[in-house]
Amino acid sequence: MKADFKGYHIHFTKCAGKSIRQVVRKYENLHTVLFLGEQPKLHRDIGGLTSEYYGDISKEDWKQTFKFAIVRNPFDRLVSAMKAWQGKGCRYGMRDIVGVAEKCAAIGWDKIKEIDIVEKTQVDAQGWWKREEALMTHLVPYTEFPLEDIEFFGRFEYLQDEWERICVILGINEDLPHNNRSKHLAYDYYFNGDLVSRVEKVYGRDLEKFGYKFN
Repeated sequence: MKADFKGYHIHFTKCAGKSIRQVVRKYENLHTVLFLGEQPKLHRDIGGLTSEYYGDISKEDWKQTFKFAIVRNPFDRLVSAMKAWQGKGCRYGMRDIVGVAEKCAAIGWDKIKEIDIVEKTQVDAQGWWKREEALMTHLVPYTEFPLEDIEFFGRFEYLQDEWERICVILGINEDLPHNNRSKHLAYDYYFNGDLVSRVEKVYGRDLEKFGYKFN
């Protein structure tokens, strides 16, 4: 089955990526893309927690293909990451999550982006997801990736409306499943003034580019 127009879904973590991937994989000309460093690579699930890269993307194809991504308020994204790792049996609170993000920034996000998620999960999926290194890969700011060629950024806060717009552009008619959803209170419940300031320092460029702030 083919969509009317070829498309690349740029998968940013904690932004409905698994739900969108479930739709994308139905179509021959729609693909999910993960970045390994600065390099976009075609990506697919192969069962359970494991996945694989299955192709590189030429510069010409990258330029010509419609690319879309979902972004999310960094504060809300951190809450989602915290709840996801708590669900894996890790005792992370928000202070821990922010601390790991600060550690990543000190190490350098470029080094964090070079961690090969796919390689790690193929070796030891269950063990990998409980390592701090795995969490680090889920905290990379959007602005650490090459965003200039992405034509459409949808907002997680208006996910249903944004998804409908993406479907119109691609020429498909698909409901978006709700996978991997975590249950939590409004994000402001999990932050005090100190944590807000620390997040604003680490994710300042994301907040500015996409017009987000702590409400």
